[in-house]
Amino acid sequence: MNWSEELPDNCPPSNAEAPDNNKVYYRMARSNPLSESDFYSQAKVGTRRAIQGGDDPCVMRGVSIFDDVETLANALRLPRAGKYIVEFTLNEKDGVVLEGRNHHWTWWKTDKFSISRCTIVEL
Repeated sequence: MNWSEELPDNCPPSNAEAPDNNKVYYRMARSNPLSESDFYSQAKVGTRRAIQGGDDPCVMRGVSIFDDVETLANALRLPRAGKYIVEFTLNEKDGVVLEGRNHHWTWWKTDKFSISRCTIVEL
């Protein structure tokens, strides 16, 4: 796979798997219309956590997504959160995902993913 950014050794982790083609995922976005930068990892954006090495370098190069729109909508109330919610599905060409907790997933994105398949959700 051609990843959307350079990944460290042993990344993605071996327990990451191809996404379920029928599962709907959600992500916060700052712009409407969408921009590629709405799908950057924390490492690529250069967030304070990423710069300070606060987490696993592999996880910091994954993109945070959710499988529950209400959980993500609640997170929008946080400072510096995005303004929009984006809905999309993924397939095996888009990368691999790893389920976390509270409906959160980490997605290691390939260069095959296209934002043209995304829809802004009206809440």
